[in-house]
Amino acid sequence: MLAIEPPARIVAARGSQAEAKITVELKPGYHVNSHAPEEDYLIPLRLSWETKPFRVLEIVYPKPARER
Repeated sequence: MLAIEPPARIVAARGSQAEAKITVELKPGYHVNSHAPEEDYLIPLRLSWETKPFRVLEIVYPKPARER
């Protein structure tokens, strides 16, 4: 259902922080709700994964497209 584009190689000193962009796209024919849906009955999109060997500090979601 999701296609994940891995980040470019990251080089950082031990104990330092580095930023990586991981692009996640929905495959054609699927749909998901926004991470902050307007209706209580809708299940929000949540991205999560095991953090080793890195730690997730922030997830930036795109602006949702409203469809009916």
